Amino acid sequence: MIRLSRRLACALDLVPAGRPVLDVGCDHAFTSIALVESGKCPFCVASDVRPGPLLAAEKNIREASLEGKIKTVLADGIPENIGEIMSGLFAGNGGRKDGASDSIPGAACVITGMGGMLIRRILEDAGERLDLFDALVLSPQSEPDKVRRCLSGLHFKIASERMVKEDGKYYPMILCARGEGEPISAKEALYGPVLLRERDPVLHEYLLKQRGALSVIREELLRHGKDGSTRYAEVSGLLEVTDEALSDY
Repeated sequence: MIRLSRRLACALDLVPAGRPVLDVGCDHAFTSIALVESGKCPFCVASDVRPGPLLAAEKNIREASLEGKIKTVLADGIPENIGEIMSGLFAGNGGRKDGASDSIPGAACVITGMGGMLIRRILEDAGERLDLFDALVLSPQSEPDKVRRCLSGLHFKIASERMVKEDGKYYPMILCARGEGEPISAKEALYGPVLLRERDPVLHEYLLKQRGALSVIREELLRHGKDGSTRYAEVSGLLEVTDEALSDY
């Protein structure tokens, strides 16, 4: 059985059970293998933009004897023919034999290990291909506000959130479901509406650390006479939003 990092284990836990999964940026396919081995999902498509990781992924899939349940695809983002690939896997794993894509249960898409702007670009570039998915599990490593703000335009809403600390770094984990989301504030976009509402303890730790770092930067800018700079205004704005988030605790 594959042993996942704390971050990837949290992503696996958020994936709704019983759904086929597209693992974008799969790297060595550890998430896909764990999803199938655990019985949580019937089959996976593991895609990556880099040939090297895909070769390692294929080796790991063979060693796990899961060639019939996990297919690797070289693609930048969501593969152009993802519906056809899912149909083939569905037919090969007990589904309808005519390959009809509309017979596939609502799929889930997992995207972790990327910056927020890249995740946003992948989702927005997918167009109609995104209709195949009823759930998204997203973990932006930077600019999470860019991801949260784009969801409503893609007809997804935030269903659940977690924050994981691993090796001194903090990772937001977002489960999105089909539906029209409510407008979100600046603090909710940056730090997560569900995390704030549930007063997540890991988020609280992160907010305190973030406030300390921002305060140091602002003081340095002030000391060097840059209090009229764009950077000073940006840091001051972030500090204000962070203080507002901390007031929820």
